[in-house]
Amino acid sequence: MMGSSQIVLRQSLNEQVYQDIYGLEMICRQYEKGTYKLELDYKLKNSHAHTDDNLNEFLYYVDHD
Repeated sequence: MMGSSQIVLRQSLNEQVYQDIYGLEMICRQYEKGTYKLELDYKLKNSHAHTDDNLNEFLYYVDHD
């Protein structure tokens, strides 16, 4: 049985979302030995400075509360 999933549109990142994405990145690096250009530190630091409505982050969650 497949869990529930949803796509969430965010205009900025907060600390919890940052930690979630960072944790997933570490898991991917461990198993896939890849490199990723996510710019998480930059996005978190500047998340409240952006006023451009075109700046969006799309997040895909499965079985997330």
